[in-house]
Amino acid sequence: MLPPNVCLGNIILRKLAGGTLVKELNRDEALEWLGSEFDKEIDILLAVGGTRDEQLVLRHVLPNYNKRVNVILYSTETYEEDAIESVKKFLNDVKGHTENAFKFVSNVLPEGMEVPFDGELPFNLRGIIPTIQNDKQRKAFDKGQLISAEDFLNS
Repeated sequence: MLPPNVCLGNIILRKLAGGTLVKELNRDEALEWLGSEFDKEIDILLAVGGTRDEQLVLRHVLPNYNKRVNVILYSTETYEEDAIESVKKFLNDVKGHTENAFKFVSNVLPEGMEVPFDGELPFNLRGIIPTIQNDKQRKAFDKGQLISAEDFLNS
């Protein structure tokens, strides 16, 4: 972990270079913001980044493939550009891991049999917590409304 003065220096340099700060949330803050919107019995809340794409696929998507799991995402990035990129990467990586799992299964099946992957997200994306500080996302955040991946990525 970097010392606070180095972190602050990096933030200042990034801001001077034109970076746009976003509303940062940790898991507890995300859960508090969701309130009754989040049902821990049927919903999965994930911050994007790290190995969470692999965790989602291995722990939730593959074991429950016949019934798509509900997922709510949020970014822990400091800057808008990084937040958008991390969500985009997460969604693409989940598709890639799922496609690889389908290829693996198809390779061990008898010749002529295969399990096709449709290329769609293998889960029900309920939405993304709006953290980018533009008018649309700020209003959604204040109203407690999740936004679509398209709205998040096209901020």
